[in-house]
Amino acid sequence: MTAVLAGFLLVLLHLKEEGLELFLKLAGYILIAGGLTGFLKESVIFARARKGAVVLAVCAGILWLGSLYELSLSGPAATVFGWLVTAGDMYIRYMTVAGIQDMEQAGNEEFYSKELFQVWKIWTATLLFILLMLFISSEFTMFLASAAGVVYLACVVIFLIYLDRSRAAYLNYVKEREASLR
Repeated sequence: MTAVLAGFLLVLLHLKEEGLELFLKLAGYILIAGGLTGFLKESVIFARARKGAVVLAVCAGILWLGSLYELSLSGPAATVFGWLVTAGDMYIRYMTVAGIQDMEQAGNEEFYSKELFQVWKIWTATLLFILLMLFISSEFTMFLASAAGVVYLACVVIFLIYLDRSRAAYLNYVKEREASLR
């Protein structure tokens, strides 16, 4: 779970340097996919999130290599690709939380899935609102989009906090499970 948390942290970093940001996203998706591999025995739902992370790792890798040679997407292709990656990001987060919820139900333990789902819903609604406001070009809608950006950032931080709590609860659960087997 530590690798998954570190992967999400890297993916959610937004830096001005395109090549570095793409490299961090590549590393983040690889960490997420690798971390989720260890959870496949806990819930089959993690396999879906892992597949999404692998696809986005390949996309980030291609874009990163392209940026090294100063090749990049532009215009409508970049916009559509950006939307697809954003949808993929949200899908990975959703399936990760669904896997955590499945683990909770199977082990009758608390891994903060309810809180993670609540944050995910607000985060997704905020993102959709921001995208809608960007289509409607006026000063007021740009103000609303900026205000929603603050909510978006808060969701990022809160999601990472609850994911860390989930990680800690899972590690305690594993320790207790191993101790009971001895």
